[in-house]
Amino acid sequence: MPLRAVIPVRQPQGSLLYRGLLYLRRDFAYVAIPLLLALLGICAAGGYFAWLAQDWVPAALGALALLPAIGLLLFWSEYDWWLFKLGPRTQLNLPMR
Repeated sequence: MPLRAVIPVRQPQGSLLYRGLLYLRRDFAYVAIPLLLALLGICAAGGYFAWLAQDWVPAALGALALLPAIGLLLFWSEYDWWLFKLGPRTQLNLPMR
């Protein structure tokens, strides 16, 4: 009995990050929207508290909350691109003719 018949050929599965993104693809909006709203709420609260207290520290912390919010928006808008780039491939996969 040849060994090839017993051991199946393993297909490339992709990285752990790719499999996680693929698993979250359908439910990503349910995670991203509340997180985005919370980050924007922290930013607004920091700005409001800085206005009330006449201090720059809460405003700086609120502005720092904008960075992950912008990063999340960019990641969400390019979600399919990340899946394409991180996906398993055995050869160069260019979607152009």
